[in-house]
Amino acid sequence: MAENVFGNTYHFEKAFTEYFKELDEKDKQFAEFYVAMMNETAKNCTIDFRDGGTVTLVNGRRKNDGTYAQDGDKLTVKGLPQFPEEGTVLESSIDFVQRNEGDDTGVIHIVFRKI
Repeated sequence: MAENVFGNTYHFEKAFTEYFKELDEKDKQFAEFYVAMMNETAKNCTIDFRDGGTVTLVNGRRKNDGTYAQDGDKLTVKGLPQFPEEGTVLESSIDFVQRNEGDDTGVIHIVFRKI
C-alpha cells in the first residue's frame, strides 16, 4: 500500500531523463542541459501536502499553492505552474513525471524525498 502524502513535506532530490527511443546528439544535449539546470534551480525546493487537498510548492522566495488528489500510489497535482501533474508515491518519495504533449521520445523524472 502506498504511503499517504497528507501532512508530509517532501524535498527535491533529483531530476533525470528516461528515453524511450534514441535521440540525435543535439536533442539529447538539450535534454541533459535542461535536467542539469533543473537539478541546480530546484535543489532547495519543497512540496507540502495539507488539509483539504491543498499543496504548497516552495522554491526560495517563490511559493505556489495548488490542489492534489491521491488514489493509492497515483498522485495528481493541479494548479502549480510548470510542474508535472502526475506522480507515483513510493515508500518515502514521490516520482513526478514530466511529459511534453506529443513527444514520445522520453520523460523527465522529478523525485522528491520525504523529510
